[in-house]
Amino acid sequence: MSRQNNSAWTRLIQLGKIAVCAMSLLVLSVPVSRATVLQNEITNPQDPWGHYGQCGDPSTSATGRKAHAVFDVKADSRAHLDQITAIKVLDCHGNGGGGGTHFVTCPPGWPAAPAAPGTAYCLENANDGGGNYILEGVRLNPKLPCYKANVRRGPPDQIDVVLQSPLLGISGFTASSATNARWQFYSVGGAYGRTIITFTKINPGQPAKTGPIQVALGEGTPQRETCRFGF
Repeated sequence: MSRQNNSAWTRLIQLGKIAVCAMSLLVLSVPVSRATVLQNEITNPQDPWGHYGQCGDPSTSATGRKAHAVFDVKADSRAHLDQITAIKVLDCHGNGGGGGTHFVTCPPGWPAAPAAPGTAYCLENANDGGGNYILEGVRLNPKLPCYKANVRRGPPDQIDVVLQSPLLGISGFTASSATNARWQFYSVGGAYGRTIITFTKINPGQPAKTGPIQVALGEGTPQRETCRFGF
């Protein structure tokens, strides 16, 4: 290759590098953390552990997790952390005064469909400590964290028991002392997904019971709940 051609290739490479740098500057003009937050919310906007934030001045407001608000009120009997299925950001802007998460009346239009009593509530914090005012809508499933999902008539008869807590997660369980039944389980989606236990009746002419199913929720010193079913 001639020296002239080499010079031409050199100029093309340099122009390419300049173009790449310019594109990089365009991409990085949006804060990386904010881009990640937006992507998380787009992927699953009602994920209890999803992010929110930078709702005011980007230089002074931070990002956080939606779950922090419900942990602020966990001692309140209305919180039901074990039954939370979704948390949605209803409003977020620059902080508007003193902090502290508290229960408030949900705004008109949320939930979109009328909610049964005990299946939804709203939380507000005028200053979350990160420079944001935040209003969240929380959805509950009173059946959680342990419910009978399916019944299949045989013989042999079978039932599926689902263990689930999208906020706290299932850290373990014990299923012992089943009467006239054997069981097996599998998990879908890890600790924050579902664990399905299938009980199969042994003697079709006799009733069967699962016995107490002890469910451990969360990590560290887990919260424990017990359920049992007959079939």
